[in-house]
Amino acid sequence: MNIGIFFTHDYSLKSWYETGTLDKELKIYRNLSKKYKVNFVFYTYGDSEDIKILPNETGMKVFPIYDKFRRYNNKYVRLLFTFFLPFRIKKHTQDMDIIQQHQLAGVWVSLITKLLIKKPFYMRTGYDTYQFSLKENKPFLLILFYKFMTYCSLKYSDVYSVASNSDIKFLKQSFKTKPKKLVLRPNWVDGNRTITSDRLPNKILSVGRLEKQKNYELLIKELKNTKGTLVLDIVGEGSLLENLQKLADENSVEVNFLGVVDNEILMSMYQQYKYYISTSEFEGNPKTILEAMISGCVVIASDIPNHAELIDDGVNGLLFDLNSPNLQSLLKSIKGNVLTKSISNQAAETIKRSHSINKISADYMNDYKTLI
Repeated sequence: MNIGIFFTHDYSLKSWYETGTLDKELKIYRNLSKKYKVNFVFYTYGDSEDIKILPNETGMKVFPIYDKFRRYNNKYVRLLFTFFLPFRIKKHTQDMDIIQQHQLAGVWVSLITKLLIKKPFYMRTGYDTYQFSLKENKPFLLILFYKFMTYCSLKYSDVYSVASNSDIKFLKQSFKTKPKKLVLRPNWVDGNRTITSDRLPNKILSVGRLEKQKNYELLIKELKNTKGTLVLDIVGEGSLLENLQKLADENSVEVNFLGVVDNEILMSMYQQYKYYISTSEFEGNPKTILEAMISGCVVIASDIPNHAELIDDGVNGLLFDLNSPNLQSLLKSIKGNVLTKSISNQAAETIKRSHSINKISADYMNDYKTLI
């Protein structure tokens, strides 16, 4: 079975490498290749560097678009070029049994390819881009474009996979067009982590982009005047770094902004922390919470729908109301509480059952078999 994976527009293996997520992203494809003998070709928006990153690995090959064709400096010209790309690579894609798109941005390349070579099309989303664009108040024309691309994807996909029940609900409410098959395929995590009991009791970990969606302003304000008794470590980078550093100083909160951390290092970091916090205003199927839970952290998260799908409040994690978070009182109430050990164990078991790489790989394979 040969599957062509089309990357998100303007993303490459090098992009994954630079953000520390390369091995994590490739792991499920390696698992599918090893267990089920699936062969993948990655159509990336990279150049010869992508070939160096993934040289001759069994079951996985890379087709870096900008190693074969000119990469235009102007982003709008690059965007226009992608609409002609399926015709330029038709001879290569004809060998694929299935065309799969990785996220909505760039889906037009997959859709045109499907229509050209008449092969099954698998649409995979880790979050709903159209829904996110509405919540982020993106420009009207961009929202309209994402809506149209979502409509086309639903109409022409043979399988459309989403990562959360909230996304299924949103799509059904927003579009009358139904795909041939709409499936729930949540994000996965490696289920073989060692859970340790020796953790940092006065440190809190949070992972995410330093942008409005992650709501770090609220988190810092909630931890006001805790300097000397509590430390917040944030992994991630973004446009709000300077503002958040200033806010932390003004509110007497000790915050370590750790920047981008390689995923393998991050997975070992989770083991060191007792508490993980997410104050996000909205999410897809957040990988960082899955990673924190399977590592045995006590996850404290805002009670948005996508968090509530993962966390049973008081059983495998804790939820708080964004309108009245009162995080300091919540932290004091659970510090030293015997229930935290039970929550930690339940969190890890929950994710092992429903989000292990072997389970999700088997689900994907079942989908693929229906298309061949």
